[in-house]
Amino acid sequence: MAMAGELEKRDGRGMTANAWRTSLRCLAQPATLFSIGLLLLNDHVLKIVAPSWFTGKLSDFAGLFFFPFLLAAVLSLLLAPARRPSPVAVGRIAFAVTGAWFALAKATPAGHALTVGVVSAVLGYPVSI
Repeated sequence: MAMAGELEKRDGRGMTANAWRTSLRCLAQPATLFSIGLLLLNDHVLKIVAPSWFTGKLSDFAGLFFFPFLLAAVLSLLLAPARRPSPVAVGRIAFAVTGAWFALAKATPAGHALTVGVVSAVLGYPVSI
């Protein structure tokens, strides 16, 4: 396994590029792609055809499975100018933020309202979570 200095010497981009590539590799894994497809199928078909508590839990599971990897990719880009974070550090931050945000969104009205506002702003249309 290459040390941080060796990686930086080899590709000139350092740990940030490594964190970016690692997060993209995680997003491209079959299980992650399956969870994204499951989330889309569930939210756009199953919840309409057969709404139940199960479809809600299915969305939660699928989102919690892939979102940390997506967040890790974004964080690796945002943290690039300031520091050269390791893939492990970026992953830990992404999983911690995902878990905390999910807990707040599910457990508090303010967290839920914030989540609906952020997701609506990112997607460009109102959502119901």
